[in-house]
Amino acid sequence: MPGLCQFSDEEIKRIKRLKFNEGKSYSSIAQIINRDRSSDRLCTSRGVRRCLQRSNTSAKSNRVYKRKLGFAALAFIDDEVSVDGEISGRKIQKRLQEKLHVNVSVSLINRERRRMDEHSVRSDDYSRPHESRCTAAAAACHSRDSRFV
Repeated sequence: MPGLCQFSDEEIKRIKRLKFNEGKSYSSIAQIINRDRSSDRLCTSRGVRRCLQRSNTSAKSNRVYKRKLGFAALAFIDDEVSVDGEISGRKIQKRLQEKLHVNVSVSLINRERRRMDEHSVRSDDYSRPHESRCTAAAAACHSRDSRFV
């Protein structure tokens, strides 16, 4: 079927070089690639476009996002929730702004509250290094599970 062709690693590198370095169009890239191919395996401009789209989406999915709240802000949220479990995200947002000068959205605060509830991490765990926090959270999860008792 036209447009549904596969490319070797060398051809993919060549397609990327032709598109991004030399600024060639999809149809001209297909013509260049077809010069070196046999007549039964010809590619189309649509196949070239899809190849480039596939290679770009795989790079985007490997992104690593930086956490927006530091340990001090997370500990502050945990303390506020432990004092008043019914406190709204909006009130926590205002208090974070007043005390720590951290400006974050209510949805981020609520997401972090849910994450803390899931992992049952306490505020005193934030003073420890990362590895001990992880082991403390894992120990808390295992202690509640009857299989590990």
